[in-house]
Amino acid sequence: MMALTPARGRLPLGLDFMVFYSAGVLVDQHDARQMYDLPTINALEHAIAADQGIELGGALGPWWNPPFYAWVFVPFSHLPFSNALTAWVALNVICALAAVAILCRMLARAGGAGELAIERKRTSLDNLATIGLVPALLFLSMPFIYSMTHGQNACMSLLLMTITVVLWRSGRAVWAAAIAGLLLYKPQLALFLSGILVLDLGWRALVGLGITGAMLLAATLALPGTLGDFVHQTPLNLHIVQEQLPYIWTRHVTFLAFWRVLLQGTGTGVTLPIAKALSYLCMAGVGIALLLAARRNRGAQSRNGRWSRDRLIAAAIAAAPLLTPFYFDYDQVLLLIPAVLLAIEMRSRGSAGLPRADRWLVRAWVAHYIWLLLNSQIAIRTHINAGVILWTVVTLLLIGRAARPAAAEEFADEQKPQSEPTRFAVPPAAAA
Repeated sequence: MMALTPARGRLPLGLDFMVFYSAGVLVDQHDARQMYDLPTINALEHAIAADQGIELGGALGPWWNPPFYAWVFVPFSHLPFSNALTAWVALNVICALAAVAILCRMLARAGGAGELAIERKRTSLDNLATIGLVPALLFLSMPFIYSMTHGQNACMSLLLMTITVVLWRSGRAVWAAAIAGLLLYKPQLALFLSGILVLDLGWRALVGLGITGAMLLAATLALPGTLGDFVHQTPLNLHIVQEQLPYIWTRHVTFLAFWRVLLQGTGTGVTLPIAKALSYLCMAGVGIALLLAARRNRGAQSRNGRWSRDRLIAAAIAAAPLLTPFYFDYDQVLLLIPAVLLAIEMRSRGSAGLPRADRWLVRAWVAHYIWLLLNSQIAIRTHINAGVILWTVVTLLLIGRAARPAAAEEFADEQKPQSEPTRFAVPPAAAA
């Protein structure tokens, strides 16, 4: 993410991709270690911008990712920047469409074999309206718009996580973990999710993570010296960008961003120890709650593994922004997945209504989805990042569901088919 807003010039779409493109250029020129040198990559970005007629002003875009991810952008670096950006956006649109197709299929098949009897009584229009909300919730969300206009990789992450969830739900531990490991190009997306996956599926998931980890380590070692630079230089770069330059804290969906903006505003300066302490305390609280829910969930799976596992997966994905000090709002496109998992359960309940806690969950999710349209600008003026508050409420309710046994008698596919169709719509969850 560019650290400062460009000062002038034509509309600077895809600025985050400029960082990716620059890293690909450096790798292609056998100068990969310079990815983590701020003056070098900053000079390269400004040279590319000047060639494209973009005035960056004081904008600075560090390379935050692990070294292996730069290999992805070497082919793009062989194209002119404008053509490379077009190709990159097209790739991410394809990833988004593929993820939506998979999630729509999951939702359409909700309820298993027993659901087929009910499904025959639903009209095609009803099904189309319900499943059609999946692409609507993604493509009309602010996180998706941010990802596309910034030239980010959130839709690639969405597809990888969607595939992971499909494999996870079917118990294919090795493959699920292997795909989840690919998300390590953004460690904040992969680490906690992989941990819960291992707790749920056991040692076989460790095998999958080990396979992918070995491959990514080999790709990193093919860029000599970059692993040490990543470990030692990235924290220093983070300190410079977040504390010595104006930084867009209001675009983070983290406890650290919430407490910093609340206590210090949006200006420069070292983060106060009290802000760090409060953020880590909140992170620990959510983390402990998730671990306890995962423990209880393992027992619940013996009674109704299908729904209990879905609840655990949804809680793990939702908790990720609150368990890390670095998580941008555009990565909230991943929250489309727990939204679909919730919708699948709702469609499979038959005549059983939503428990009171779940009704509050839907309301909070709707509020969060709408609030994202305004969150950043309001947070700048009020010093209250309400998006973090709303998502904390949603996450805690999802964690509570994961800890609560999913009784088989609640679901239509475990009963005789109902005589009348029951219609449910996907909640306007934060495809966010």
